[in-house]
Amino acid sequence: MLDLPNQDYLDICKKGTVYFNNSDYDAAIQEYSKAIELVPDYPLAYIDRGIMYSQLRRFDDALADIDQAIDLVGDAPYLQLIRYILVQRKTLQIDSDTLNSY
Repeated sequence: MLDLPNQDYLDICKKGTVYFNNSDYDAAIQEYSKAIELVPDYPLAYIDRGIMYSQLRRFDDALADIDQAIDLVGDAPYLQLIRYILVQRKTLQIDSDTLNSY
């Protein structure tokens, strides 16, 4: 079981969530990146930043963050599900881009 990180980390993540709720994904990414710098071995900010990247269709960045969270947590089913969804969204995006080029 992971120990909870310090309060500064949690406050930064909460700020990122506020930005997310206001659809300001770039600002949310900046906050989650600050949290990762502060506590790089706790998965929450990686998961949330990965979700923000996916909102911006930056699927490779999203997958990298989810993979990092999996490395930190282990084989958690919910993270595997998030990863699966991201791979599907990335595949669908590539397919729709290909169709739009014709």
